[in-house]
Amino acid sequence: MSQDKEHEQALQQQADGLLAEQKALQSRLSHMQQELAAEVKKAQDLAEEAAIKRANYHQRVTKLEQVLYAYQDSLGLKLLVQNDELFLEFTQIDPEQQSRPFGFGLRVQGDDKYQVTRCEPEIAGRQQLEQQLLTERNDFAGFVRVMRQQFRQLVAADSQ
Repeated sequence: MSQDKEHEQALQQQADGLLAEQKALQSRLSHMQQELAAEVKKAQDLAEEAAIKRANYHQRVTKLEQVLYAYQDSLGLKLLVQNDELFLEFTQIDPEQQSRPFGFGLRVQGDDKYQVTRCEPEIAGRQQLEQQLLTERNDFAGFVRVMRQQFRQLVAADSQ
């Protein structure tokens, strides 16, 4: 009988140990479920944020495309990306040949620094304009306007 009691006590200790282990596992499971719920919430928030950013991006792209098409229609300006060069092509400059292309290529060299890679046809004094407007003032829009004016002046000089 004493063996039965010892056996019973051993079984009781085992049962108590298993109950304690069960409680610890339940507590750990509960903690992990909370962590999982928090991570799922984070993932949902990030997905929602990404969807909003994607929608805003598409909206901005649409607006920029509308502006780009307006420039193409009114100024005959096309922006062409070739390798690592941005080529600005103008038409509607020569009144006798509206589709005749004029343009220049640029490379962006970081920190809003630009380098003119080519000019078709070449404009006298282009390097000085590049130095003044792009290098010293960082006035990209001003440089584009002046180059368009220079192309128009070139056509006017050729027709005289």
